[in-house]
Order: sequence, then C-alpha cells, then structure tokens
Amino acid sequence: MGLSDGLLIIKNKRKGEEIRYAFAEGADVKQAGPAKVFYAVVGGNEPNKIGKLLVNYIKPKGKPEEGDFYAYPAGAEPEPVNILYRAKTGSPLEMLTGFYDIKIPSSPAIWIKNVMIEEAKTTEIEAGGYGKVLIAGNDATGKPIKDYFFMYAPEDKKKSLATGTTNEPLDIVEGNYYVRVALKPDITYEDVRIRRNETTKIDLPRWGQLNIVAMDFEGKPLRVHYRVYTKEPWKDNIVASCDTSKPAGLPPGEYNVYVMSDPDIKYENVAIKPGEVTELKLPEYGALLVRGVDARGKPYDTMFYLYEPKGKDIISSGQFNKRLDAPAGIYDLKVRMGLNPDITYDAVKVEAGKITEIEVIVKERK
Repeated sequence: MGLSDGLLIIKNKRKGEEIRYAFAEGADVKQAGPAKVFYAVVGGNEPNKIGKLLVNYIKPKGKPEEGDFYAYPAGAEPEPVNILYRAKTGSPLEMLTGFYDIKIPSSPAIWIKNVMIEEAKTTEIEAGGYGKVLIAGNDATGKPIKDYFFMYAPEDKKKSLATGTTNEPLDIVEGNYYVRVALKPDITYEDVRIRRNETTKIDLPRWGQLNIVAMDFEGKPLRVHYRVYTKEPWKDNIVASCDTSKPAGLPPGEYNVYVMSDPDIKYENVAIKPGEVTELKLPEYGALLVRGVDARGKPYDTMFYLYEPKGKDIISSGQFNKRLDAPAGIYDLKVRMGLNPDITYDAVKVEAGKITEIEVIVKERK
C-alpha cells in the first residue's frame, strides 16, 4: 500500500492487482472520519477521471474570503462520516468526476447541491454576499398580511438569525434557512435557499374564513365569544379569539372551536379551506324571564342559575326580572336563598323563538 500524487494505491501481490483511491491533499481525515463511499479505479491500473472545483466565497460586505468547504456525495446525509473532501475556498481542488453536495460552514451554512465535476475541467461556483427574501400573502379579505417571520439556521431552530415582516423584502446573507411565519398557527418552511443578488419569494397559502351564526330568540344577530385552537393538542394553543356573526380569517387547516354560549359548545376538526367560508350555526335561542316577588308582592332582586338536567355544574346564570337568552333546551333552575332553602325548578323548557316566564315568590327569612 502506498501514496502517490493524490492517490491511495492498494496492491495485491498474490493476484498481481492493484486498486487506487483518490484523496484530497491536506484533507483533515480525523475530522472527516471514514467515508462510506469510495471511488475505486475500475480495471486495475486505469487512471481515475479527475476534474477540479473552485469555490469562491464572498463575504456579506462583498469581499472574497478564504474558508473551509466540505464535499459530500450528492444526496448523502450531512454527517461527518460522509465527508469526501475538505478544502479551502479560493483555490482549485482536484476531485474525482461525479456529483457532489457542497457545504460552506458559514452562519447560516450555505449548501450547493448536485455540483457536477467533469473530467479535465474546472467547475467554478460562487457563494456568499446578500440576497433578499419576500414572504407574500393576503388575508381572507384580500388585505396584505402584516406579521413577523423569523429566519433560523437549519441546525439550530431556537436562535433566530434575522426577523422580517411579511410582504416586505428582507436583506439577508446567502445561505439555507429554516423559516417560521408567526401566523397563529405558525407556518414553517424547511431548507429555504437565499442566493446572492436574488430575491427568494415565498407565497403564503390563501386564507379561508370561519363564520359562526348565532341568532337571539327574536332572530337578531347574537354576539357570543368563541376561541379557535389548533387541532392537536386540544385547548393548548389558541389561534384566534372571535365573536359570532362576524367572519374571521384563518390560514387553511383543521381547528377545534370552543363557543362560550352558556352552555358552552365544542366543535372539533373544523376544516378551513383556501378562499372558502366555513359556516357553523349555533342552536336556536329562546329566552327565560324569571320574575321575583316577595311575600308582599314587591319585586325581589337576586340571581338564578341554570344546570343541565340533574347536573351539578352551572352552565348559565341570570338576574331576576331581566331576560336571559339561552339555547333552546331543557334546564334545571335554582335560586340560592342563603340561610333559607334553595328554590328549585326541574325540567324548565326553553323554546326557540319564545319567552318562558317563571314567577318566584320569595318567602321572608325565618
């Protein structure tokens, strides 16, 4: 076994054969580790096919800089064991012909994929400097979205390298980035390539709308607050807080919706599609009017509470002598009287479009 002119020669004296492997002059073998792919000479003493690669790295301020670069087999995982060559930018490197992925370990790293090395030719590539990124999109009403986005190195998604605003171009150093757009829910993009003197445009998905229709017992629009959550996990991440009877814009996807309608209503797996309005209708409403008088027939003012039939949890509450709108249904009603026994009414029926009246005579405390 011996070394000669950038070749590793392994001889088999018994068979009278030898196999040659190419290697890079000055390669850091300890750092690179053993390569999984070797390029052996086919046919014993036939010379390898050699070409050259010249990588020019331009600093962000526009000046050339010498630095390291790594060559991997095209499509290989970017692991140290897959490094075939390590060399310096600005100087030609002899390489076996073939296709390579080239990495410049800047911040962020620059990847140039499928670089072809041809026999007896010098392939020259240039990287570095500034490019632009433009993340563009409109909300459900056609207005430009104004939200922040964040650029990360692909290998470190915790530390933001740059921050921009959607629909505004951002100058940024050439390289490969992981991008997070803060839209609630976030939209992320892997391996976004920024090239020097070019604008990389990312089009956000077209939004859809959610419209929850709620009407009071008179048929007038009813304002009920609701929250929109990401589908998984339920209740952990609020995407939007809205009111019924007014369309709300949302990025496409599936959501869970919690309507605080007394009683509360849950909708799961609500699909929002690009450019479409998803409509949900709350149950029809009726009204409950509880009139309170004391033993002398004078108005009495206190609170009453509604429960699911035989339930223990309060689902709504109202005040004597004031109308309470409630979804049509059957309820248990309770008036808490402090030191005196509670007054209860079971199976109170609230009908859609009607007012259910109850008169409560409150006895004087003993």
